[in-house]
Amino acid sequence: MNASRLVVDDIEVELRRKRVKNINLRVYADGRVTVSAPIRMPRVVLHAFVAGKLAWVRAQQERLRQRFPGGADQTMASPSLLWGRPCQFIVQECQVRPMVALEEDRLLLTVRPGTDELRCAALLEHWLCDQLRQASEPLVRRWEKIMGVRVARISVRRMTSRWGSCTPATGAIRLNLELARLRPEYLEYIVVHEMVHLLEASHNSRFQALMDRFLPPWRDLRLDLHRLPLSDEGWPRQGIPGERREAEEC
Repeated sequence: MNASRLVVDDIEVELRRKRVKNINLRVYADGRVTVSAPIRMPRVVLHAFVAGKLAWVRAQQERLRQRFPGGADQTMASPSLLWGRPCQFIVQECQVRPMVALEEDRLLLTVRPGTDELRCAALLEHWLCDQLRQASEPLVRRWEKIMGVRVARISVRRMTSRWGSCTPATGAIRLNLELARLRPEYLEYIVVHEMVHLLEASHNSRFQALMDRFLPPWRDLRLDLHRLPLSDEGWPRQGIPGERREAEEC
């Protein structure tokens, strides 16, 4: 994504050129204005577009000022990853209900003024868990049909030494929360890996043959995961009482 500035009247606009077909104009709680536009669209066209929307932009800025009378104080955290893509993690304080939102390459956590770091970490962790569940459930349903197995329960948690685990006796699989920062193909590999354990509990030759059958590139994906850390320092973390170390391969 290419970013530059565009000044229209007294409004400074951040211009983001992307592989899109339409122009998208946004006004944020802190008063910023951004425009996402096709890569080759002339600046004169974009200037005219924003000029035609100035009344709307000013109205939105005023509405947001009234909604956030105390302002929207922002704290930038270090760059992080979400589904393999870099994003800037931002904590924004204002008098609204706490929430997390993904806005293009910005992961925005909105909290009330004075919210401590532990609470911020808990809110973000809850959101990431939801994201991982939403991504994993359709994968599990699809692979159930392919493998002829049934997963009784999917859970998400932080793990210190593995990417996932399975209890064949109960049909439960557990996924490491950190998978949400990796490209989607790694999540699929872990889902398939754990579901194959419903057919073969150990990592013997039969297990490997089943993996070869269902997901031929699995060895390359496993090697990649072995080279990656199991945590992302760009995200705040909360301690989980009772979290236990798991030394086996996922």
